Amino acid sequence: MRGVFCLLVKQGPAGIIAGEADVGDNVNVGCVVITCNYGGKGKYGTKIGANTFIGSNTNLVAPVAVGDNSYVASGSTITEDVPDDALAIARKRQIVKEHWFSRNGFEKGNDENSKKGSDDSSKKGE
Repeated sequence: MRGVFCLLVKQGPAGIIAGEADVGDNVNVGCVVITCNYGGKGKYGTKIGANTFIGSNTNLVAPVAVGDNSYVASGSTITEDVPDDALAIARKRQIVKEHWFSRNGFEKGNDENSKKGSDDSSKKGE
């Protein structure tokens, strides 16, 4: 997969890039990699270097460049350039809040749950 992809969705040999990017040779792209190129007033560039792996469910927020021989961990949102020969991980650790469902007024098997409570844990049940 080499070149500038200008389609809304472009599928390559190993995955999909949604958006626009200049992509180097021998790049492995996981499922659903999004290049966020439009900043409200203009379009910005995304460059993915050669021999690079971009993990699934990754957002590349332009302007941004991923260097040659680099690796971007799945689930990352990349907002800064990634140098050559580097690993970029941009995600927080998973937090599990046990008993959150019941502490926030939800009941098992109740279809009204979508109308009750809040998914904002800062309001209740911390």
